[in-house]
Amino acid sequence: MVFLTTIESRDIAHKQMEDVYVSLITRELSKVSLEKAIENRGTYDEEIAKALQDITSNWGVHIETAMIKGILLSHELNSKIQLFHL
Repeated sequence: MVFLTTIESRDIAHKQMEDVYVSLITRELSKVSLEKAIENRGTYDEEIAKALQDITSNWGVHIETAMIKGILLSHELNSKIQLFHL
């Protein structure tokens, strides 16, 4: 009941968590190269989990893990990135 009293619905909770996640990722990943972002993905995963735990702690929800899904690059983008490594 704590969750529904505090948040009202799962859709609202999902939107709030998504906003926190997108804000953090946009802010942090814009500071580094794609290579560094992939290399430090574990650190970003931890930061995401902490940020989500901070906003959900009074909801009666515990975030155990959060992670960035595999970063898939289009063939075109991957080819252009490879040009810089030659």
